[in-house]
This record gives sequence, structure tokens and C-alpha cells, in this order.
Amino acid sequence: MAQTYCRGPLKAMGSGRSLTPEEMCVVRLDLAELKAKHGFTEPVRGFMDDPTTKWRFGAPPDYSLTNLQFLQGPTKMHAESSLEMVVENLVKTC
Repeated sequence: MAQTYCRGPLKAMGSGRSLTPEEMCVVRLDLAELKAKHGFTEPVRGFMDDPTTKWRFGAPPDYSLTNLQFLQGPTKMHAESSLEMVVENLVKTC
């Protein structure tokens, strides 16, 4: 939810204005299309499902924009459950 309130611009060095709800919908659709087309998976953030977590803004953040930017430029897709994928998910979680 913090990213819901503090949505960044779509491009680096952009206007700095937050994304509108309509723009976030487009981001989510683009992300779903990218994942379906190339078989990409989003980084695993397992801690976000813990029911005892108290979120500052009432709910976990929406990582759609971050995941879209990340998946638009990978140089390599690691095999599921490989050490490389575990490390990538760990880095994306921290």
C-alpha cells in the first residue's frame, strides 16, 4: 500500500508525479502480458502473506510497477528452485 500512496513515475527522470489508478491498471495488465508471453515469474516475497504482520498503510505494498520494470530487462532467467533464483528472490525481498 505504501507504493499505492507513493507511486513513482513510469520513467526514470520523469515528471516525478505519482501514477494514477488508471496508469496502475495499465501497469498490472502489462505485467500480466509480459509474464504470459515469456513465462516470467515475479520475485517471491513470502513474508507478505504472514497474517501477524502489521502494515503501516493497512495492507502489503503493491510491487506491480517494480516487478514490471524488473522483468522488462532481465539478461537471464534462472531455473525455478535453482540457487540463483533463491538468491534473486532473497535480494528482491530485502
